[in-house]
Amino acid sequence: MKVKFCLIITLIIYLFLSCHKDKTSNNCNCNHPADFCTDNYFPNIDLSQPHIDYMFYYDTNYVKWTYFNPNNVNEIIYCKDVGFRSTQIIKFNLSNKQKQILHTGFLLSPPKWGRKHWILLTHGAQIWKIKDNGDSLTQLTFTYANYNPEWNYAGDKFITEFTGYSSNTYSRIYDLNGQVTDSLPYFLYGEVWQNDSLMIYPGIQTYTIGVTNILNKSSYTLYNDGIIKDDMILSVYWLPDFNEIVFTSPKGIYKYNIQTNKITCLKLKCKNDMYLNPCIFYPGNKIMFYKEHQKYMGNMEVLISSKIVLLNLDGSGEQEIKLQ
Repeated sequence: MKVKFCLIITLIIYLFLSCHKDKTSNNCNCNHPADFCTDNYFPNIDLSQPHIDYMFYYDTNYVKWTYFNPNNVNEIIYCKDVGFRSTQIIKFNLSNKQKQILHTGFLLSPPKWGRKHWILLTHGAQIWKIKDNGDSLTQLTFTYANYNPEWNYAGDKFITEFTGYSSNTYSRIYDLNGQVTDSLPYFLYGEVWQNDSLMIYPGIQTYTIGVTNILNKSSYTLYNDGIIKDDMILSVYWLPDFNEIVFTSPKGIYKYNIQTNKITCLKLKCKNDMYLNPCIFYPGNKIMFYKEHQKYMGNMEVLISSKIVLLNLDGSGEQEIKLQ
């Protein structure tokens, strides 16, 4: 049974895909073009009219929120919705294809796998950890609301988005056992803390990549006249040298060099596809995404499916990870 929902903003993002010239000049000059595109047809409708919109459905095999085991390049986790407010965290071995369901619950943000063999998850509005063998589920936060946990590189600290009294939102840093060690006066969403001093996060509404220096608590954005200005930044991840950032937008996959301020297009995407949630095994030569696809089914209905894919760091060699 497909899960039914209305999400007109998703359609707006997917339709915001046309490639155009800008000051960076490399926006449309891409290392790798989009793959052969299918299912690009959507009927033209006036979305401003009342009661006229698309009906979106998730495929029953829809998967999301992928992450590498930082200690084993042959293991990943991914998530699958199995009912109302019920999501599974599944461990998958790329070599022998074995699966293990680690946890099922009400998850509100992607789980993150740390180097000390703990996986962080947001259950309800609090942060929990679970051993990567499925044992020792432990609650770490107890007050107000915590979301979007992220390990540091060593896996002995994590940061969360914290909403406290009077809906004051900022970020808190905890040790491995859930004790608060520090805080930041910034709202961070989709943050990546694999560089010990510099944390990055997507500025979805500001078309920028945000940077926070953990050491001195300064925060700034990376601006550019081209793709970042004109496109939403959907997700980010540090490349292994920590001088470059891979990011996704509604047009495709890009990398940004923080030293030269140069943007390189790695791969363009088809109109009805979306690359999300990049993750890299350090040191490694592959980027993992979950890739959404929308297909118009008629009668104003759209089916959303997904798959997990691996790409080389230059955007070449896309390969699907077969889960069945």
